Amino acid sequence: MRTFLKIKIFCQYFSQRVSFASLLTLQKHQAGQIASKDVWSTVYNNMFTKEMLYLYRSKDLEMAPTITPEDTLVIRRFPTVNSSSHPLVKEHLPQINVGDVVVLQDPSNSKNYIIRRLAAVEGHEMVSTNEDDEPFVIEEGQGWVLADKKSLSPKESKDSRTYGPISMSDIVGRIVYRFRTLDDHGFMRNNKLSRTYDMPILYMELDSEVMLRFADEGKQTKSSKD
Repeated sequence: MRTFLKIKIFCQYFSQRVSFASLLTLQKHQAGQIASKDVWSTVYNNMFTKEMLYLYRSKDLEMAPTITPEDTLVIRRFPTVNSSSHPLVKEHLPQINVGDVVVLQDPSNSKNYIIRRLAAVEGHEMVSTNEDDEPFVIEEGQGWVLADKKSLSPKESKDSRTYGPISMSDIVGRIVYRFRTLDDHGFMRNNKLSRTYDMPILYMELDSEVMLRFADEGKQTKSSKD
């Protein structure tokens, strides 16, 4: 039974690696980094050389207590493409669901990245607590993100209540694991479907030793600055 489960996880992981390699290649092709004749060789290369997970340390305070500046975060990378109508994108588009904690380009500064929770996607009706505001529906290809820290005002939270709907193509990753200390770590509280989707990647790629080293380096850097 254990062998069967390992085979199942590997097959799920392999399928997602194909999707990831295909989208990453399309992203590079759209950016003019590879020629059309090199597409298939690049897909093959990405299959075996590019990791789907990376480590990140956020300085945001808006997601407390879910995430703090002390946390080492494991991010699942989402390649960004310019057109959601592209047939390759439709076939391999990653599952991003309401409730996921995501990394996205800061709408106020595209050079920066912020972490917020996806609260609504296209087709959802948004109704404000302010009676003067008219309800509206999230348009195709858009999402609504919110900070987790409830004590912040809409302006302080720097989320969709401030800058409105975001483009789903601005989402570059999903946080799948959080590491704070040896005793305080675990899976991020995402949508149940997303957690199921991410599990094979975590099983195959998560390296606890690398994560510990990354966290220790961050603490040493912080101590030297202090």
